[in-house]
Amino acid sequence: MHKSIYMLLVTNDVDLTSIRPQVEVRGSPKDKEKDKDRDKDNRQMTLNETVVNTSFKDFCEEIILFLNEKTGRRYDYTSKDTKGFLKARFNEGRTVEDVKLVVAWMSRKWKGDPKMDEYLRPSTLFRPKFSEYLAEARQKLEQGK
Repeated sequence: MHKSIYMLLVTNDVDLTSIRPQVEVRGSPKDKEKDKDRDKDNRQMTLNETVVNTSFKDFCEEIILFLNEKTGRRYDYTSKDTKGFLKARFNEGRTVEDVKLVVAWMSRKWKGDPKMDEYLRPSTLFRPKFSEYLAEARQKLEQGK
């Protein structure tokens, strides 16, 4: 999968080289529920047997810096609205890599389009349609487009 991301970037002028392979959340559903209740702002994930703690602040910062890089804009990751949009995705269990994939795909698709370029913003990308954008990005990635 990582090679496919690389090919997407090389052929379409979108740089996702900072994206890592998908991260799995380990544990039973009961364990996950306990963890969620105990600390909603932190997730403990296992990546190649290395434990990684992702705080909500780090989640927001990394994604918005990536969005700013792709769009040439200056969105604030501490903004109440931006944090609200990202909090919903964080609580769904989305990874930084999922969100970066959507940002990169939609940037490739919309950037430079007079009608769509303005929609490369947190209020559009991270709202409920996020799942649709992610499914589309994954499909295109699998197709090597």
